[in-house]
Amino acid sequence: MSRPLQAAKSLALVLSACSSIILVVWTLLRCRHGFELTDEGYYLIWISRPWDFDASVTQFGFIYHPLYLLTDRNVALLRCANIGLLFGLAFLASYALLWSLGRQSADRSSRAIWLCSAAAAAASTLVLFSPWLPSPSYNSLALQSLMVTAAGAVLARGDRSAVSMLGWFLLGLGGAATFMAKPTSALVLGALIPLYLAIAGKLNLRGLGIAIVVSLVVLILVAGAIDGSPFAFVRRIISGKQLSDLLQAGHRLGDIVRWESMEMNHKSASTFSYFMFGSFLSVGFVLLWRQYIWPWSVVANAAILIAIVLAVATIRYPNPSSDAVQASQLLGVSLGIAMALFILPGWHVLMTRELGAAVLLLLLLPIAYAAGTNTDLWAAAGRAGTFWLLAGLAIAVAAAARDRAWEALPLVAALALLIPCYVLTGAMEAPYRQTSALRLQTLDTELSEMGSHLLLGEETAAYIAQARKIAADGGFRGGDSLIDLTGTNPATAFFLNARPPASLWMAGGYPGAMDYAIEVLRRTPCTILAASWILLEEPSSSPVSAPAILQRFGIDMSADLTTAGSIELVRGFEPRRVKQTLLRPVRDRETARLACDVKHRDGSDPTGGH
Repeated sequence: MSRPLQAAKSLALVLSACSSIILVVWTLLRCRHGFELTDEGYYLIWISRPWDFDASVTQFGFIYHPLYLLTDRNVALLRCANIGLLFGLAFLASYALLWSLGRQSADRSSRAIWLCSAAAAAASTLVLFSPWLPSPSYNSLALQSLMVTAAGAVLARGDRSAVSMLGWFLLGLGGAATFMAKPTSALVLGALIPLYLAIAGKLNLRGLGIAIVVSLVVLILVAGAIDGSPFAFVRRIISGKQLSDLLQAGHRLGDIVRWESMEMNHKSASTFSYFMFGSFLSVGFVLLWRQYIWPWSVVANAAILIAIVLAVATIRYPNPSSDAVQASQLLGVSLGIAMALFILPGWHVLMTRELGAAVLLLLLLPIAYAAGTNTDLWAAAGRAGTFWLLAGLAIAVAAAARDRAWEALPLVAALALLIPCYVLTGAMEAPYRQTSALRLQTLDTELSEMGSHLLLGEETAAYIAQARKIAADGGFRGGDSLIDLTGTNPATAFFLNARPPASLWMAGGYPGAMDYAIEVLRRTPCTILAASWILLEEPSSSPVSAPAILQRFGIDMSADLTTAGSIELVRGFEPRRVKQTLLRPVRDRETARLACDVKHRDGSDPTGGH
């Protein structure tokens, strides 16, 4: 390669790397801004005190609790750690894929291309935060676990090399972690991995035995750490599943996998086509021009970098309300690459068993990620769309390895970065269930007595300050029980360092919310119910009737509780303006406990017990 072409190559790779770095750093900086009171409140109360609850299907609270402690309970740092962990694991999976498929034809210069391409692919995982919920959750744990599984799958082989053993180990570790995140995803993964291994010709008893043993050992160790024994851990999951079924939230066994058509409006369909055509041209021109594409790659990467900078600076970006750019469009990039491959003479020779199996696995992993969701299947799968991008890159690697045409990888990977860039811009300009753009949320707010701070909007900051003041003036102490009957505000328990009873969130808005709330309180000891504070909301969006449900457990709202204070809350979903009231218990604790016991004995609570 001539010196000018070598210089163009270096500059193109630097520009591609800059695009990835800017996107990741921008996301990390925004971790200090904004807070969503419903889902993020649920995530944080679960992570901050996981051992307070004995029924759960997902165990992400336990998995992320050490990270919560390592970040000194700092929510902004916890979010950054979550994003950093996701990026790192995605980089591992991406580089493992490129290495496993292209190592036989690689030279020293190709590894720099792999690094830049893997970094861009890893940065595409930021589409996970298309609703701005950057705190660790079962969704982030599921995607991180699937990245570990994917890395293990492509590295695992039939020999006894260190790399192969590492692959089988990662395969087992990723499977166990996926179960901890979402058992529904683990169930689908359990069908996909044997299929992949069989098609790729990697299925062998020794390797599979290593993966199974690793999974079992990890699950047994985690079960012991969480509940003391595997049997108690199984009871936890069964109990959590029973509660989930009562809520009727769409997570039943029959809802694990359902097929839906991918719905797009005119703008998003056009954008899908643009990305598909752009990746087709990128790969096609490289296969025709080879190394002479580097000067044009410099121009293309510079244009992509400028577009990202303009979006990050909020100067120019698509209107978030138009949904023109969606995470699922990463599939369009992959389809464009595949189309370019099909114009190659002898393309069918490139489609080896290993490549075909890898592409199939990567195309289906987003479906495994979305398994069990009660929302739109394709929207959920799109948040794991990095796997679709990797499927396209796997095809590009196969073509490049044959002809040593590695030039296509960084260009098409950088092109794909526009998708997470614009998706994130929309998420930050119109954050999920919040009232203003993240860049406008600038009030330094202490979230709880644990000392964590975030930059929030005026409405949310005022709510947190008022809630904490009312609770403190009323005598509330950290660790006291709080029964949240709003159905929408589990974050209040986190702000007050309160302990929710039996279940960390009595969600409203579902058909079985009343039955769920009754069962949760039934599982709560009467000694705790007798001392519990109550949080109510008007107008209520929850079907739970506070007087009726409390009466079942011997609590008379008019006689046994007094108002500690009321708070006005303005939020980003309907009803947008509500009044929440914090009620303090005033009855003698022993008298209240006895009244609860009487209700149990009289059969008002037909399931009995306390």
